Order: sequence, then C-alpha cells, then structure tokens
Amino acid sequence: MTDPFHDFELDLDPERLSGAVERFDLPIAAAEGYVAYLGLFDLLARRTQETLGTDARGRLSGLALRLQGLEGPMRFALYDRSRQTETLTRVARITAGESRLKREWLIPKLEEDVARYRARIAALTEALEAV
Repeated sequence: MTDPFHDFELDLDPERLSGAVERFDLPIAAAEGYVAYLGLFDLLARRTQETLGTDARGRLSGLALRLQGLEGPMRFALYDRSRQTETLTRVARITAGESRLKREWLIPKLEEDVARYRARIAALTEALEAV
C-alpha cells in the first residue's frame, strides 16, 4: 500500500521548501477558490482515512499544523510580490513621465538653443571675415 502522505509531507517540510511561489488560476471567483481548496483537502482527508484507517487522523492533524505554519510565509510572499508590483508600476509611471518631458520640452528646448548658437557662430564668423 502506498502512503498518500509521503510526497505531501515532504512538500511541507521547511527544510526542503524552495521558496518559489507558483501561481495557478482557477476558473472561479476567489471565494469559490477557497471553498474549492477546502474541498480538495477534504477529499484528501477522506481518501487517506479510507486508506490508512485510524492512523490517518493523527497524520492529518500534523499536516494541518504544517499548513497553518506555512500561512505566514505564504502571506509574506504575496505581500512582497504586491509591493514589487507597486514599485514597478511607480517606476514605469515615472519613466513614462520623464520620457514625455524629454520629448515634449527638453528636446525642443535644446534644438532651439542649438539653432540660436549656430546663428551666433554664423554671425561671429561673418564678423571675423569682414575684418
């Protein structure tokens, strides 16, 4: 008989966790997704209890505690990802603003200055040639 907990317990082992966050989308709303998650855990619990019998209750309690222990790091990972997204959005807005400022004001201003200096150079060159 294969142990249905084996891979699951290894995946919840803090020593083996990679820290990578994987995203997958359920084709349902967030509240329904939570119910779906609980339903999947319930299916796992029922199948395990059918397979292992009375020993399953203790192991399920241990797994539930491990899952609760992972809640904090998972919340931090989500918070960190949202903070990074906000930062990237802010940087993109600032960069777009700077680009627009350069395109609409700085470049035309520099072109005017260059044209003015070229006119002065031409006038000074004519004055020097006249002397």
